[in-house]
Amino acid sequence: MMRGCASIAARCVRRGTTLLEVLVAAFLLGTVLLVALEAIGRSATAQAEAERVVEMANLAQTKMEEILKEPELPEGRQESGDFSDLQPEYAWEAAIETSEHPGLVQVIVRISERDASGTPRANGRTYSLTALRRPSISAPAAEATAVEP
Repeated sequence: MMRGCASIAARCVRRGTTLLEVLVAAFLLGTVLLVALEAIGRSATAQAEAERVVEMANLAQTKMEEILKEPELPEGRQESGDFSDLQPEYAWEAAIETSEHPGLVQVIVRISERDASGTPRANGRTYSLTALRRPSISAPAAEATAVEP
């Protein structure tokens, strides 16, 4: 009597997997896992880069608001500094330049990355923000007129 066979004429088929099949499956699984891990690593790097750009944009916006609140913005003024109290890895530069629009000046704020020693990074990012504004926001005395009833 033969075990596992339906009839004497039927061939017995061995069930299970061969060593070759196991090796091919392991190779494919390993390849898929490597690709997935590389994708996760690239995603984490891209997220960190995006966070740095957002942080630089926020710092540029904050510095721009500080400058735009000033009543006088003379052309040719240049300033620079850092965010040592908030973000020591970033430095800022601001310039007030002539605009192509009459009666307005162009305010430019640049944020750049720097290393621990305070020098700009060789491959560091720079974020620039530009705004237009009148050089003086104080109201001239000639414009103030009394309204008679």
